[in-house]
Amino acid sequence: VMFEGPPANRNFNGTSRDKILAGINLTDFTVDRRFLNFEHMDHGANYYRRYFADHDHVNYFGISEPHGPLAISIQREKTDAGSERGEMNYQYRIIIRSVQSPTLRGSILEEFLPSARGNNKVHFRDILECLTPQIKQENLKLAENKVAVVEELLKFDEITLNVTYKIGLVYCKAGQKTEEEMYNNDVGSPAFEEFLESVGEKVALKGFDSFRGGLDNKSDTTGTHSVYTRYNNCQIMFHVSTLLPYTENDRQQVVRKRHIGNDIVTVIFQEPGSAPFTPAHFRSHYQHVFIVVRVSNPNTPDTSYQIAVTRSEEVPLELMVGWWCVRLMSWLQPST
Repeated sequence: VMFEGPPANRNFNGTSRDKILAGINLTDFTVDRRFLNFEHMDHGANYYRRYFADHDHVNYFGISEPHGPLAISIQREKTDAGSERGEMNYQYRIIIRSVQSPTLRGSILEEFLPSARGNNKVHFRDILECLTPQIKQENLKLAENKVAVVEELLKFDEITLNVTYKIGLVYCKAGQKTEEEMYNNDVGSPAFEEFLESVGEKVALKGFDSFRGGLDNKSDTTGTHSVYTRYNNCQIMFHVSTLLPYTENDRQQVVRKRHIGNDIVTVIFQEPGSAPFTPAHFRSHYQHVFIVVRVSNPNTPDTSYQIAVTRSEEVPLELMVGWWCVRLMSWLQPST
């Protein structure tokens, strides 16, 4: 039996999985834990979409004490095991969702189910009896085979799965302090362009069919280009100040601020000689984290970046440092 998910999710309502599985060996699905101390991500949240949504399966719903409301999905599929010997083998995938406990996701080979011995037909309830004998099956009802059921389970599983991010990126010339001064930079410098190339790809917005972060991809009202990248299966669109439309005689540059001012995270790119940065110069209810990047020796083989981070009081320190600062540094090319 293999249950997939972060190793931290090893308990089902306080009961070890070894007890739940009644002596069947357990193998945990290994995940990259570098960032899990900073921001929890359910790495199995798309398990239902990948293995169940487009395949025949059954769903059970009910309430079973002490676990509370339950939603259980089971699916039977062929495996490659034994194919070299001409054998046909099957396995069952199962998801056990509980409000009280972490979601369990896993699989078991059909041959290991007691009811499968002697070529007997396996019922889905036999699987529940084998894996989760503490759940009272009389409290579970088979759900109707409807698209609406699948859609609701997808929403439930993926509600915490965020794979799209929009980040403000502001160009700051030497000597500038206020957001008005930075928003009024019509174009960036070669050093800024070099930095943009390190964090993403410059893309044309018209016809752009990936995550666009609220930018216009039909009529260029939010500029003709932006900077976009993918990281760890996530999509990131940068709202770059110099690529958003510049408005003559508008000191506040409302169009630029409308996008960047609504981004939770903002990167401030400073040229050498820039004044010390303070968040007090940015007036927004939404900008909570500022990552300040100062370049040294731009456009040379010795280009390097100094990074500092500041946050509003509501943002936990470990989340700020562990997530955005580490990610930004990993986006840069190794030479930086």
